[in-house]
Amino acid sequence: MRLFGNWIEGLQRFFGRGLAVNSELWAILHFLEIAKIRGYTKVIIEFDCMVAVDMIKECSGSTPSMTLVRKIKKVSRQISKVKYQLVNRKCNMVADWLAKSYLSNDVNLVYIDVPTPHVRKLLLEEKLGDSRIRIN
Repeated sequence: MRLFGNWIEGLQRFFGRGLAVNSELWAILHFLEIAKIRGYTKVIIEFDCMVAVDMIKECSGSTPSMTLVRKIKKVSRQISKVKYQLVNRKCNMVADWLAKSYLSNDVNLVYIDVPTPHVRKLLLEEKLGDSRIRIN
């Protein structure tokens, strides 16, 4: 979660071994719930899953994922302005890395108040728009 492009907090959680779109939808729901609790009135949700974008915009169908979509819509209505934005994975490196680096099977949310050195590096890369920076 960022404010004006700066780190506020992050989260990691094991969402199970199902469809990637379900993990994306769960993450969106958790971030919206956090934003609501924190009192944010304007939220931009950036994600790189076109299927999730379509599901949220259309909100039709009867797949099991639609229950999540309905919950997302319900929480969204409790925040003044929510914008869903599709971004290229290269522009969403922090979220991508947080998702891939979580090795636990723990289903509890793990909050990250202070970004790790690797996350700080990725944030810098995203701000500069340059993925050539390499700090090991």
